[in-house]
Amino acid sequence: MPQGIKKINETSFAQIKKYIETNGAKAAEEKYGYSAATIRSLKSAADYTSWRTKRRAQQSKRRSPGTPVQPVEKTQAIQPVAQTQSVTSPEIKKPGHGRPTPQRPQQPARLERHDQFFVTREQHDRDLRNQAQLTNRALEQVGKLGKEVRGLTKEDAAYRQADILLADKAKKSRWQRFVDGIREGFRS
Repeated sequence: MPQGIKKINETSFAQIKKYIETNGAKAAEEKYGYSAATIRSLKSAADYTSWRTKRRAQQSKRRSPGTPVQPVEKTQAIQPVAQTQSVTSPEIKKPGHGRPTPQRPQQPARLERHDQFFVTREQHDRDLRNQAQLTNRALEQVGKLGKEVRGLTKEDAAYRQADILLADKAKKSRWQRFVDGIREGFRS
C-alpha cells in the first residue's frame, strides 16, 4: 500500500534507504509507490546529494535536445467580423459555448432624468414607518439607560453618605467634639 510520498527529500531518502536495507526493494516499491528504477537508484546511491545530482542529470538527458523551441507568436488585433443576420432580427442560437447572449432591444425608460430620485408613495410610506420604528426603539433604549444611570447615581450617593457616616463614627465630627467638650466642661 503506497504512502504517497511524491518528492524525495533528505529525510525521506534516509527512511526509504533504511527500509530497502531491512525489508528489500520489492517491499519498498509496494510501501512507497515508487518505480523499481527509482528504488534501485536509491539503493545504489551513497547519499542524498549525489543521488539528486545524478538524477537531475539523467532527467535532463531524457528531454530530446533535437526539438526546437518554437517562438511564441505575437497576438494580433481582433478584426471586426461582419454579422450574418440583420440588425433587427433576433439571434436564433442559444448562448454558451462561445456564442454571445442574445441582445434584446431595450425599451426607453420613462423617467430617465429623475429615475434615481423617483420614489413611489408606498416606498415613501414604508420608509417613514421604518424610520419611526427605529426612532421609537432608540428612545426606549435611551429611557432604559437613563433609568439605570439614575438608579446607579442614587445607589452611589447612598454609598457616599454611608462612607461619610462611617468616617464620622471613626473620628468624631466637629460638632460631636464641641458637644463632648461642653459636657466635660460641665462635669469638671
